[in-house]
Amino acid sequence: KALRENQNTLWKEVKALRESQERLWRYVRSGFEGVRRALGVSFEEYVASFIEFTLYELGYSGVKAELRKYVLHEGKVIEFNIICVEPLVVAEATLRLESTEEAEDEVRKLMERAEVASKVFGKRPLMLVLAVGNAPQEVVEKLREEASKQGFKLILGREIKEVL
Repeated sequence: KALRENQNTLWKEVKALRESQERLWRYVRSGFEGVRRALGVSFEEYVASFIEFTLYELGYSGVKAELRKYVLHEGKVIEFNIICVEPLVVAEATLRLESTEEAEDEVRKLMERAEVASKVFGKRPLMLVLAVGNAPQEVVEKLREEASKQGFKLILGREIKEVL
């Protein structure tokens, strides 16, 4: 009898935990929905708009930077975070980089995507862009160094806000 009472008590606690967890998930979902509504668009969409604006300033009108374009290359599906085909612009966007190692990985990914784009579309990219929403100062310095050395445009989140 005592065992059954203990088991019933445990089940009541499990039920209370489940209800509490469901309330927490509703709260988290509504919070993310509120952020999405407040921003209106994703960081990638901001970057795509920034690229379109930059191309317009360079004399290209009516261009469209696409999000998440997939191409088949050498038997592999390659995802382009942001790409404009005419003129060819390849971009990667990430909200936050915490370390110089993460920064190096993003740069490597951008350069690999640029190489694939050159082969797939038969031309060299007019511009390569790495957009980072936020990063510690030492990471920003590393990114600036890499941008200068490898010839890509580095966009930091605050720069996008200033232009748009």
